[in-house]
Amino acid sequence: MNVADVEQAIESATDAALRQRAATVGAQIRAEDGVAAAIAQLSKWGYLTPVSEPSPAVDRDLTEPSLAQ
Repeated sequence: MNVADVEQAIESATDAALRQRAATVGAQIRAEDGVAAAIAQLSKWGYLTPVSEPSPAVDRDLTEPSLAQ
């Protein structure tokens, strides 16, 4: 890396068009449901299998002190 590289990086970081594109991509990323997309893709690849009934641990009410243990 040299002075010209640093100069170019600074110019790119302050470029209004680049900043606008980055803001647009950032908004798209924040709007997507990444967990649902990951689960769907893992299921599509066969890494997850459908569950017919929830696990008893999932059905517990963890707000009850006796059940939180």
